[in-house]
Amino acid sequence: MDIRELRYFEAVFQERNLTAAARRCFISQPSISAAITNLETELGTTLFIRHKKLTLGLMRTLDMPRTIALLKPLTAASDVALRLVGVNEAADARIVSRGLVDADEHFIPLWTDRYVAALPPSHPLTLKDRLRSSDFAGVAMIDRCHCEQSEFFNSAARPREIAAIAESEDWAMALVAAGVGIAIVPEGVARACPDVVVREIDVKVKRQVGFAYSTARPPSAVLQNFIARLQKRRPSVSRTKHATGITR
Repeated sequence: MDIRELRYFEAVFQERNLTAAARRCFISQPSISAAITNLETELGTTLFIRHKKLTLGLMRTLDMPRTIALLKPLTAASDVALRLVGVNEAADARIVSRGLVDADEHFIPLWTDRYVAALPPSHPLTLKDRLRSSDFAGVAMIDRCHCEQSEFFNSAARPREIAAIAESEDWAMALVAAGVGIAIVPEGVARACPDVVVREIDVKVKRQVGFAYSTARPPSAVLQNFIARLQKRRPSVSRTKHATGITR
């Protein structure tokens, strides 16, 4: 047994990452990986579980119950290290609406969101079962930093009154629940908030949400497996010795 290999093992154990451990020991990542493999062969046991990394960018206005169900196979996999980032950050793939897909990305449709009105429980418009665009003339509205809802208001007879601008769906729902105004949001977002009243609107505003990944580089093995799983379940989704973990 080489004492250097033991030092490399200690570095990997402390860093939990092969690249960081190699940098700490001033050697290349393949060299430290080979040293760990030699130790495992000599000892006859697995010293570390090599996690496969997958970074996903998430749009801020996603239907959370659907998104969580979609990610469960990844979070349940013991050999996958999942990292979630913002939709504009560097990522292996993204869950976004079709309107945000770049020209160099593949897109797998997952589900379609329709838009509804979320109202404070005491608002007079809750007396109506269905709302028209003209119903919102002069009514305090919670605007959002996304343009999908503009299609609904293009047919409004009079300009709307903006009471607040929310950067996230959670913040928009909190403002609605507080009585600040009404928001036009994806149905899944509205129905996930028990403190607001949901009403249909007379303009069929929808968005398609899907899985986008680069056409310029081949997907990793873990991404290929996830894509294959998504393609199989698309019809159902659209409706509705001890080892220590490290990452490469």
